[in-house]
This record gives sequence, C-alpha cells and structure tokens, in this order.
Amino acid sequence: MEKQDIYKKIEEKGKEEAKKIILAGKKEAQTIKMQILDKVEAEILAKKEDFLKSISEQLVAKESVLKQKEKMSILKDKKNIMISILDSTFQEMQKMTDEKLKKYVITIIKSETISGNETIKVSKDEYDKYLKLFSSEKSKEDLVPLDLLNSELGKDYNLVLSNKEADIDGGFIIISKNYDINGSYKSILQRVLDNNESEIAKILFSEGR
Repeated sequence: MEKQDIYKKIEEKGKEEAKKIILAGKKEAQTIKMQILDKVEAEILAKKEDFLKSISEQLVAKESVLKQKEKMSILKDKKNIMISILDSTFQEMQKMTDEKLKKYVITIIKSETISGNETIKVSKDEYDKYLKLFSSEKSKEDLVPLDLLNSELGKDYNLVLSNKEADIDGGFIIISKNYDINGSYKSILQRVLDNNESEIAKILFSEGR
C-alpha cells in the first residue's frame, strides 16, 4: 500500500472520529439544554403556583371583607327597621283612644312596685286628658287626687296628678321622694325593644323570609 493511501485512510478515520465526537457533543449539549429547560419550566410552574396561591389568598381576603360588610349592612338594616317600628308604634300611641289610654296607664302602674302615694306628672299637652279620665275633680290645683284611677287600681292607691308638666312626648312619670319611674311612651317602647330584641329580630329576619 502506498504511503499516500495510508495518509488518506488515517485522515478519513480522523474525520469519522471527529464526527462521532461532534455528534456525542451535540447529544450531550441537547441533554444539558433539556435539563436546563426542565429546571426553567419547573421554576416557572413554581412561580405560577405561588402566583395562583397569592391570587387565591387575595380572593379569600376580599370575600371575607365583603361578608363582613354584608353582615354590617344586615345589622344596620335590622336596626333601621326596628327604629322604624318604634317610631310607627310611638305615633300610634300618641293617637290612643281614651279607653286605650286608660288601659295603658293602669297596666304600666300595676306592673311597677310602688307605695301607692306617688305623684303623677304628664306633658302639658296631655294634662287635661289625664284630669278628665282619672279624676272627678277639675280644679287644676298643684296636686289633684286621681280618685277615678285609684279606684281602678285598688284600695292601697292614693295617686295625685301634678300640674307641673313633665318633659316627655306622651305617657307619664311616677314621682316619689326616693325614685322616679318613667312611663313615657318612648321609655316603655325602648324597654320592650331591649327585652325582646333577639325575638323581634328572629321574627323579622328568620330564614326563608
């Protein structure tokens, strides 16, 4: 074999080996590239999960705020409705007939523990009405015996009506040396509301309404 042929074969073999090395290098480079891409993708996915988690947490927080606002709104509505009911009832009480007023006064006084010797004060606008309904005397003295009212209440009652007006919009106040009892319409209505607020709310805002 000629020397030239030997050199040619060596050259061809070298080229073939070089191709193998280059091919192997390309495969290794591809593998490394895929590994890098996998890591990048994993990092992107992780950030995506963090992002979604952050959005989810924000939505939960927003929902909580909205629910709280809704609760506050409902409570405000309840309070407004109850106030409206009180106002409406107060207006009706101011228009009570004589018979209803008699029943109101007797019921309130009997519900209280008193000695029976107290003084009753009413507003200036209602003085004449109380005098007419509860006393046979029409003298308008400083203290007028409420004999008609006392007879309805029982033998231990000796209430008198003062001609000094009470600063109320309706109803009466029981005055004694040691205490006063507020029997005004607004006071009684507020007392009823305070004692029955949960029951009233249950009726107004029960499920299914």
